[in-house]
Amino acid sequence: MSYREMNRLVGIDHSSRKAGGTDGDGLDSQEMVMILEAAGARCFVADYRNPITREHELPFQKYLYGSVESGFPAIVIFGTRDAQYHAIPVFGHTFNEDTWVPRAETSYFKVGEGTKYLPSESWLSMYIAHDDNWGSNFCIPRQYLYARRFCQHWPTEARLCEEETDCVAYVIGTAPKEVQVNPIQAEVIGADYLMTILPQAPAPRGIWGERMDRYAKLNMLVFRAVLVKKGEYVGHLRRVRDWERTPILESRINDLDVALPDEYFWMIELSIPELFSANRRKVGEVLIRAEGAPTSERDLRAFVLARLPEFFVFYEGGAASEPRYRFPDSGIMDHAELFGCEDDR
Repeated sequence: MSYREMNRLVGIDHSSRKAGGTDGDGLDSQEMVMILEAAGARCFVADYRNPITREHELPFQKYLYGSVESGFPAIVIFGTRDAQYHAIPVFGHTFNEDTWVPRAETSYFKVGEGTKYLPSESWLSMYIAHDDNWGSNFCIPRQYLYARRFCQHWPTEARLCEEETDCVAYVIGTAPKEVQVNPIQAEVIGADYLMTILPQAPAPRGIWGERMDRYAKLNMLVFRAVLVKKGEYVGHLRRVRDWERTPILESRINDLDVALPDEYFWMIELSIPELFSANRRKVGEVLIRAEGAPTSERDLRAFVLARLPEFFVFYEGGAASEPRYRFPDSGIMDHAELFGCEDDR
């Protein structure tokens, strides 16, 4: 998209209006979204300016990670000391398998109300970003930016600082225009489906089914949401191998290749902490539709399938409150590679 096209979209004609934003100092968040969506993106925007509504927003890092983990950029807009705003695009991240964060959050801190899994974002170390003032490919520590500040001069209690100028104001996550479910919603929906599946799953024949069940009961399964097209998912199933180098049954994959529609899906990969961080492997996944609008209640029309150690999972019928599933064999007994980490030998 050219500069001329962007200017036309936001009404800059260099005569009556010479720059974006209400004050003429640059594009505001709404104008950025307008341009991104005209270029074919779906935008998920989080607003952290209002202290009241900000309390209900999720950590902004989750919006960043949800986009970049699937290969799509995000934008962080933060205030500066001179009462201006600055925007930087984030397009990648680094991974730290030795980080203390996931263990500390499960042992010492409450991750969140009703949390039933560990987000893979917990192992993120640095964001990779571009700053048009300084250059490209800079690493930004995960906790360097923040959405609110606390004053240091209150000895008895932590109080919000009245001058929160240099904080994150907005985050804009992006995805293809067809996608209506954001990555945070996808994780929650996937967790909800999984909790209805596990009580019905057949008794595992191997140790990894038992381990998955145990970690699920401890609320310590790792979830990683990745946006995939039908062909990418089918190709992933063809490439993965379990620890004994056994592939998934070719007949199952061929059936899925025929049955699945050619659209976007959220694949919520399921792992356990040591397996995820050290081996980049998983015990299964939940596949949900990404192109339908999310609902506040469980909607099994969005469920596509799941895969556990030893089994695929397909919805067979029943009400949303009491769904029934069937569990055909998958051909592999234990864990396989994460999406993007397959061994192509």
